[in-house]
Amino acid sequence: MESSAFSPVDLTLGDFLVKSEEEYKKYYASQENFFRTLLASPWVDVRFGCCLRGFTGGKVRQEAWEEMLAQVDPYLEAHKGAIHGVYLDLHGAMGVHGEPDPEGALVERIRRALGESVLISASFDLHGNISPNLCKNLDMLCAYKTSPHVDIEETKIKAFSMLLDCLTKNIKPTTHHIRVPILIAGEKAMTTVEPGKSLYESLSQKEQHPNVLNASIFLGCPWTDESRVSCCVTMTTISSEPPPELEEIARSLWDKRSEFSYPKDIKISTIDGIFEMISNDLQGLNTENKKAFHTLCDLGDNVSAGATGDITFLLEELIHWCKLKEMPISPGQEPRHYKVLTTIWDRELVEHCVGVGEGRNIKNQYIGRKSIRANRKESYCVELGTIKKFWENLPFGGKHVLLECFKCPLQNNTLLSVDVLLTQMRKAFLNERDFLDVNLLEYSLVILKGGYLFPKLQELSKGVVIYVETPGAVDPRLELLKWNNLQRPIFPLDTIESFLSST
Repeated sequence: MESSAFSPVDLTLGDFLVKSEEEYKKYYASQENFFRTLLASPWVDVRFGCCLRGFTGGKVRQEAWEEMLAQVDPYLEAHKGAIHGVYLDLHGAMGVHGEPDPEGALVERIRRALGESVLISASFDLHGNISPNLCKNLDMLCAYKTSPHVDIEETKIKAFSMLLDCLTKNIKPTTHHIRVPILIAGEKAMTTVEPGKSLYESLSQKEQHPNVLNASIFLGCPWTDESRVSCCVTMTTISSEPPPELEEIARSLWDKRSEFSYPKDIKISTIDGIFEMISNDLQGLNTENKKAFHTLCDLGDNVSAGATGDITFLLEELIHWCKLKEMPISPGQEPRHYKVLTTIWDRELVEHCVGVGEGRNIKNQYIGRKSIRANRKESYCVELGTIKKFWENLPFGGKHVLLECFKCPLQNNTLLSVDVLLTQMRKAFLNERDFLDVNLLEYSLVILKGGYLFPKLQELSKGVVIYVETPGAVDPRLELLKWNNLQRPIFPLDTIESFLSST
C-alpha cells in the first residue's frame, strides 16, 4: 500500500482485508501463472502465511501495525527450523505512526526469527521507498519495470523463481542499494515515455551479466514523507561486492532528473477555468456516435497514491460553471444531453443512500465530510439527488452507490447532468471493471480520482486526457507541501551538485 503523510485520515486494521490462502488465490485469480509457478515444483512445500491487503490512504495507526505484526509472529514460531525460504509480496511505501520504515522493520523481524540461513525474497512496486536496512535483511528483491504497471504478475513470478533457483543451487545472494536523492510525482515518471522508458529498458541489459540476478529502479512515493523517501537503485547479485553497473544506473537516473515531466500528449491545467477550457471539447463530443469520453485526472486527490478520494473541488467548480451558463431549454426541442461521472469516497453517505433505497431521492446531504476540507461550510451539498443504483458485497469490500446529484440546462440547447459513484471503501478506479456495470461510454466526461490512465482505460476513453493539478494529500506540486521528515538535501527542493561522492 501507499501512504500519504498529508492525509487527515489514519488507517486502522479495518482498512485491510485479511485473507486466507483460498481468499488470496481468489482475489488474485487473474494471476494464474503466478500460482502455477508457486505450485510447479514437486519438491517444494509452499505454505501461505499472513496476508493483509491494504488500500492506499493515510498513515497506519501504531496499534493497528502492532496487531498486524502479532499475526506474523505465531506463524514464524510454529515453522521455525522448517522454513528454507520466504517470499514476500510487498509494495514498499507504507507509512506507520511511530515506525519510519515498516517494510524494513517487518523483514528485520522475520530475519531475526528465522536466522541468516533462510533466504528471503520480495517483490515491490517501483514506487516503493526502499531503505538500506530493508536491503540488508533481504537476500533478493525485484520491482515492477513498468508504470503504468502491466508487469505485476511477471515481477511476482521473478521474485519467487529467484528464490527457488537460489535454494536449488545453494546460492546466498546479496542485494546492493544506492539512494538517489530525487523526489518525483508518479505522473511525471511513466515508463512509456522518456526518460523513464530508456532507463527501465537498460535494466534488462544489465541483468544479462551472469553475476546479476536482478536490477531495479525505485522512483519512490514522495508523499510518504519519511527519511527513506527517495529514488534508489538496487541490484541483487551472486557475489557480495557491488557491481560497477549499480553506480552506472544511479548516475544515469541522476543525470536525467530534470527531464522527468508530464507526457507531452497530456493537457495540464489547474482548477480555475478548467471547464471553460474544455467546454468546446464537450460540445464536440457526441457519445452516442463517437463512443468516447474525455477524462480529467484529479491529481491531488489521487486515491492510488494515498489521497482521501473525497475532495469536492472539481465537482464544485463544475456545478459553479454550469450555473453561470444556465439557460432554459427551447420549448418543443429535445436537448442534447451531456453526462459527467465522478467518484467520491464517503462512507456515511453510502450508508444513508442504501437506507433510503434505490430509485428514491435524497435531500441536503453533504459529500466529502472527512476530507482535507472536512467540516467547512463550502463542502458540496447535494440539494436533491436520485439514487440510481447500489452494489453490495464487493470483492474489495464495502458498497458502491450511483447517485445523480445535479442536472442543469445550458446554452445551445444542452442539458448537463452529474452522476457521482460513491464508495464506502477508498477505491482506485484503474480499469473498466472497477466501475462494475456502469457504462462509461454513456458519459461525455469522466473525472477520476487518479493519476495516469492504465492502458485499457485509456484505450476505451479515446477522448482528451487532462491532468488537473489540484490541492490534496498527494498534490503533485511538491514544492507547495510542508515536508517534515525527508532526508535533505533532495532534488528538486534543494540544490545538489553531486551525490555519489557521499554515498
